[in-house]
Amino acid sequence: MYEKYVLKAWKEKGDIREEPYKRETKPLFTMEKFGIKEFMLNVTFIDPYSGTPYHKHVELAETIYVVSGRGEVVIGEEKYQLEPDIVFYVPKEVFHQITNKTAETLKIINVFAPAMYRDEHKKKTIIGVMPKK
Repeated sequence: MYEKYVLKAWKEKGDIREEPYKRETKPLFTMEKFGIKEFMLNVTFIDPYSGTPYHKHVELAETIYVVSGRGEVVIGEEKYQLEPDIVFYVPKEVFHQITNKTAETLKIINVFAPAMYRDEHKKKTIIGVMPKK
């Protein structure tokens, strides 16, 4: 009955993003696949010396768990170091950026709440400009 909810993440197809923010995001639990309305869960692989743009999500909060690798996250204007087993929360409407500063892939799990369709999520992700200090 619940076997459809047991996934082999390594077999799932991912979305590849190219330079300057080279990474692969595999949407695992989404409204499209399962009709889940409470949350969406992705696994993201950030290439060495790459990252995400400085961005925010309209209407969505995000929790991120670092599986492997090291890097840095900027939340608002505050910087934090990332390493395995670090977990952090980004409230909706807060700009943030993840950077992989090493030669190793940075693997993270992203949980967004509430869920929305991926196309809608992309429309409600706003790219910003990192404040200069």
